[in-house]
Amino acid sequence: MMKRLVNIFLLVVPAVTYSFDWGASVSSGLRYTSNAFLEEGATTSEIQRDAQFAVDIDQQTKRASIGGNYLLNRIYYPESFGDETTLQGNADASIVIFPGNLVWNANHIRVDSVRNFDENDTPANRAVRQTFQTGPSLSLRLTPVDELSTSVSHSWKTIEFEPERDSETDLMSLSFIHQFSRLLTGSISFDQSEVSFEEAEGYEQDSQSLSLQRKIKDGGLSLVIGNNEIHQANFKSRSPLLNASFFLKRYNSDLNISYSRKLTHSSTEVLLDDTVIPGLPFFGVIQFTEVVENESLRANISKLVADAITIGVGCFLDSTVSQRTKVSSDRRGWTASADYQRPLSASTAAGLRYDTRYVVSGISGEEDTSFYHNLVARYDFSFTDNLNIDSNVGVSTRSGSAENDFDNIFASIRVVYQVR
Repeated sequence: MMKRLVNIFLLVVPAVTYSFDWGASVSSGLRYTSNAFLEEGATTSEIQRDAQFAVDIDQQTKRASIGGNYLLNRIYYPESFGDETTLQGNADASIVIFPGNLVWNANHIRVDSVRNFDENDTPANRAVRQTFQTGPSLSLRLTPVDELSTSVSHSWKTIEFEPERDSETDLMSLSFIHQFSRLLTGSISFDQSEVSFEEAEGYEQDSQSLSLQRKIKDGGLSLVIGNNEIHQANFKSRSPLLNASFFLKRYNSDLNISYSRKLTHSSTEVLLDDTVIPGLPFFGVIQFTEVVENESLRANISKLVADAITIGVGCFLDSTVSQRTKVSSDRRGWTASADYQRPLSASTAAGLRYDTRYVVSGISGEEDTSFYHNLVARYDFSFTDNLNIDSNVGVSTRSGSAENDFDNIFASIRVVYQVR
């Protein structure tokens, strides 16, 4: 994506440097799928059409920083899902009030995400989530190695498919940071937040933590330990807070390991009638809210084994336990991939990628097991520096699940023009 850099030096004292980077692209494509609904019967095939516009902007001055990138996508599904327009991206802005100390921050994130990870990834299982957050942050240098940092923010979150879960959050944070050496940094943090929902019952959350960050050769590690509590009405939950991560880049390999354990809040709709609670005097949908403890483990390693071949393996575990009912739900499995990418000439490139996943998810005793396989061959051609054609063909499958198995053959071609 072409970028332009403009530096304007004003003939005043002190001099001010202004920079502006931008880039944009427009594209359109066709995609054939043999199984639009990703169903076991595979009754609907179609050719989807879409048009996209992407823009990337970055502006820097001594007193302000503004950046963002957004993608507008208009998709036509003649046989299955109808027409759909999706806007997603993120933007950040920072305004310096007192240089080196006080900054006002704002951030907006809009993402098209999967609603239910156990269902197949179709447009019916996707929706837009967006968050806007703003507030000041203050940093005070106490000594050459000590810093005090505090921030206050207010955020709004909206969920397209669950408007009753739209929420607002007030957050206050205080941290004392100490640099033990060039490679080791530690901090003590105190955080407090209050969350209110459109319809569901809100909650308050407090956490206290101690963190360490250690740089090592070609990598680093971090550790956060502490305590967090959630107060909701007359119910109070407490749990250890733990986050640990390690990454290493060596011998053409990337290794990443992370683990987290924390309390969060969950809100779901429950349809109540006399089959759920005998003798219930009313019927209808209510908002049921609860506090859950989430535990997550991720481990991934990828390695460049030849000039153009990269392989990777990984494993994951997500566990959720209700603090009221003690009912637990798990999602665990492993992944593997192999990727081959090679330029054929100055204007062409080809690639082949295979990836697979094994996933077990659900409540203990009622777990669902799935194998995913995906094989894609790709060919790219550049007419000019501005104009490219990208094409691919592949097959994807899911097997072993209770009711979501599918086979799908797909092919696509896309024309991309970079705006200069």
